Amino acid sequence: MTELTHITRDGFRIPDRGGRLLDSGLLSLKIALKSYFATYQSMKYSLHAFESNSNLEQDEADFQHNYRYFEACTETIIHFQHFTELFVKEALRKVHPLLVIEASSKPLILYKLLKRRPISSSELENVKTIEFSEAFERFISLLDTGNIKDRKLQFVKSYKEPLDELNVLRNRMWHRGTFILRYPTLDEYIGKYILPFVKDIFAIPKYSRLIDLWRYNDLHCAIDPITEIINALQNNTYNIGKIALLKELGRAAYANPIHGSGFSKYFDDRIKARAKRIAEEEEKGADVEKISICPVCGVESLVVYSETYTNADDLREGEVLEEPYKVWRYTWQVKCMCCTFEIYDNDIDNPGTYGLPIEDYWQSTQIQ
Repeated sequence: MTELTHITRDGFRIPDRGGRLLDSGLLSLKIALKSYFATYQSMKYSLHAFESNSNLEQDEADFQHNYRYFEACTETIIHFQHFTELFVKEALRKVHPLLVIEASSKPLILYKLLKRRPISSSELENVKTIEFSEAFERFISLLDTGNIKDRKLQFVKSYKEPLDELNVLRNRMWHRGTFILRYPTLDEYIGKYILPFVKDIFAIPKYSRLIDLWRYNDLHCAIDPITEIINALQNNTYNIGKIALLKELGRAAYANPIHGSGFSKYFDDRIKARAKRIAEEEEKGADVEKISICPVCGVESLVVYSETYTNADDLREGEVLEEPYKVWRYTWQVKCMCCTFEIYDNDIDNPGTYGLPIEDYWQSTQIQ
């Protein structure tokens, strides 16, 4: 064995913790969700380009997409596809291992698998699995013919077209590397088709016990971002601001350092105290309106920032103000010093506008 081979073989199988195996499929699901939720932060300040009343040409709107969005979009598609591929192949493997591997050139392995004889992981090391497209076609065919006995998996047939497209998207991004879904299109595709598929998988009892291995902790405001995004897109009504707010709630939920119970409570208390101190230091500045309780982590460390505006601010050089001088104070940004939840008024309306049970942050008051 060469030094290189020795190095690359020095690993281990992810352990099965009480029958709850954290495999790379669940890791990919978590990465995909975190990447999708991050697309708002990657495009903050630019969402106006995709509003229905935008007067930008398509190529001008496309130019608003940046490299952070390219990365998040690519990670979203690639990892959702990887999760789906492993889910399908696991289901096929339970019918028979030969449904997912190419063993025709390995007579001994083929014989053992046909006879369901024990086979070591080292023997399978150099045996390739089939491509996702072929595995998925086999899976759907076996569902149609009743050869997959688990009736709880029948729901997958209703997602055949979206999952075929998921594989096409993955291949275009992985092999060609030049294709990216536009920001609103990614929202609609993930929200209408992929998140419902994920939710249906984890409604099955044998999968539901794995939810805490990939899902964020509950939010203080009791909103579930995944469920709300699905609901928001069910009737073909897409509100870019509402979906952006829900994605930011999800992103911050994954970033939330508060665990909530058990041995970690001591550390949680220290994290909360530190976040509150940072918020209080921010409040000493003239541009902070108030400190609120964060809808994600529940810590009183959400800083609401404000600015002033006058009716003379927009005058061009040489112009004279023809009306009485007025000054307004308005809020424009909120940021949590604990979980990093952060939104801006130029992208997102007040949560109440979207029917969400969260405090309204944006207000304007004339002060002179």
